[in-house]
Amino acid sequence: MTATNPALGTVQKVKFQDIESGRAAILVFGFPVATKVDLGAGCEGWLDVRKPFLAFPWLQGAGTTHTLSLPVPNSTSLVGLYVGMQAVVLGTNAAGGLDLTNAVFEVFGG
Repeated sequence: MTATNPALGTVQKVKFQDIESGRAAILVFGFPVATKVDLGAGCEGWLDVRKPFLAFPWLQGAGTTHTLSLPVPNSTSLVGLYVGMQAVVLGTNAAGGLDLTNAVFEVFGG
């Protein structure tokens, strides 16, 4: 997973690769944990789901790439806010039937 810079008042592009068609996925956007959480089977969680977070679900269409366009509010109260995002892909052959993407961390700016 990669993402463009979250400049205020723009649209951030978040790109995913290697997701099988027909899979449901959820991008979770929130606050990072102080230390990664080992979820087993090589999966690591990087977001604190005990704190407020946003979830952006989608169903993977044809192909193996997907891009989400996320509007970034033009609010100066966001400047300097440190957040992270990580996606969960459901219905895979991995242990537990899900895969996690890498995490992306960012600081909102102007």
